Amino acid sequence: MLTLEQIALKVKGKVVGDSSIQIVSVDDINEAAEGSITFSFLPQYQKKMSSSKASAFVSDSEKDLAGYNGILVEQPYLAMITILTLFSKNKDLEHAIHPNAVISESAKIDSDVTIGPFSVVGDNVRIKSGTIIGSQVVIYNDVQIGQDCLIHSGAIIGADGFGFATIDNKHHKIPHIKSVIIGDMVEIGANCTIDKGSVKNTVIKNSCKMDDQVHIAHNVTIEEGCLISGGTFLGGSVTIGAYSMLGGKVDIGPHVILGEKSIVAARSVVLKSVKGNQMYAGNPAREIKEKQKRTLFYWIVFKSDRLITPMVKLPISILINPYRDITPAVVLTVSVGIDGSIRLVVSIKIRPWFLAIDVATNVLEHWLHNIGTAILIPVIFRQDLSVRAGFLCPFDRNITKLKEACANL
Repeated sequence: MLTLEQIALKVKGKVVGDSSIQIVSVDDINEAAEGSITFSFLPQYQKKMSSSKASAFVSDSEKDLAGYNGILVEQPYLAMITILTLFSKNKDLEHAIHPNAVISESAKIDSDVTIGPFSVVGDNVRIKSGTIIGSQVVIYNDVQIGQDCLIHSGAIIGADGFGFATIDNKHHKIPHIKSVIIGDMVEIGANCTIDKGSVKNTVIKNSCKMDDQVHIAHNVTIEEGCLISGGTFLGGSVTIGAYSMLGGKVDIGPHVILGEKSIVAARSVVLKSVKGNQMYAGNPAREIKEKQKRTLFYWIVFKSDRLITPMVKLPISILINPYRDITPAVVLTVSVGIDGSIRLVVSIKIRPWFLAIDVATNVLEHWLHNIGTAILIPVIFRQDLSVRAGFLCPFDRNITKLKEACANL
């Protein structure tokens, strides 16, 4: 049990309301009771504060805490981590090797390492200070594990990689004579498998975090700070650039190099090397460009002497779901100002939406009166209905078919 003031000191926050109230647990805002502290810094939780029975709230907004007991913090997620740690009941296995663990005599293990029951540590393994290893973990010979790592139950580290040379219909096993090297502050989820290398070590660098059931094949290098979600598979000799994030069930093929700070969406399959600082999705994975992020494309056709038609129906593919086409109504009207400028109003009706945009330019007047050909105006809408571009350009390809189609409207 801690007072609100004591908790505030731990998270370096400011108490709002009664600092002496007693906090006995941390709970979800929907399940909180008297004596609970909860978190209200997300929008979906802020509107639930009035109905919550929690005794205190943690937020980064003083306005949201008005009328409530709580703690004002600058970094709410860091505060949440600290508070959850304060109330953690997972005190077992601290600085102890369970008597049912099997440890090789040649293994070198620092004194404050924790190893759970029925885990196996092989010959010449090195495990550094502060590392916690759960139950039923198998660590093969020669594996090196850095400081302050957390390895959850069922993980297997250092088994042979899957490598065979098939000659005359016979599969010849490729020896894997290297090992696995794991850096500091690495977390490995339950039932993960990390294979040792054949010609070079499999390496996982500092501060990488893996969810449950991730498979890392032989010769893989994962640079520092990567986040890998559950069910992900990395093929042999893959390199993952620093601070990359892989969604759930991502597959990365052998010898692929993923550039640093890459983001790969869940269930994507990466079959070739890609540059960093980009987002990738799909099977096979492709770069998700800015214009594809919930963006719609509309192609509006004009002729030099007049507006082709006040009502045009065009097939439009929504990139949110590229396998589905819709055919909305596009209403086009033109008005002429006193100064001779031409104002174009485009209204597009798509089921529940009604999008409208004004494209008003003197440049349009030049195109409509002086260019004796069809032109194409790409107008790009984002999901928030804001306009990202509205410009004119000549359209030369398939001009005959375009004119024929327009003549029949």
